[in-house]
Amino acid sequence: MIVVADTSPLNYLVRIGHISVLPSLYGQVLLPTEVVKELRDPRAPSEVVQWASVLPDWVVVQSPTLSLQAELDGLDAGERAAIELAVETNAKILLIDERKARRVAESVFGFTVFGTLAFSVPHTKHT
Repeated sequence: MIVVADTSPLNYLVRIGHISVLPSLYGQVLLPTEVVKELRDPRAPSEVVQWASVLPDWVVVQSPTLSLQAELDGLDAGERAAIELAVETNAKILLIDERKARRVAESVFGFTVFGTLAFSVPHTKHT
């Protein structure tokens, strides 16, 4: 199963010390290079920058080659790249928090979308 993540779920999971839930649930997570850039931004929390400086083996960084500018107008660069990569790779799940991006991902592209709060309740492995 292909899973793509935007910046905010990773940011929050790192900050609360629960980033390890992702490989437990999904095995591997794809990140667009734009998301990695945002995670490594000097303005990001230091623990997030540190985590992103040496990404774990379960993270695969891939730049989308698809451009969906018209459909993704108004979203930030990381959100656009995450949705484009999810479309391009036929991802089953998109991890994204922002309301507008979630709405577009679900209604326009039909993705199953999980945000950070999905990981705060007891759950079983997503398949």
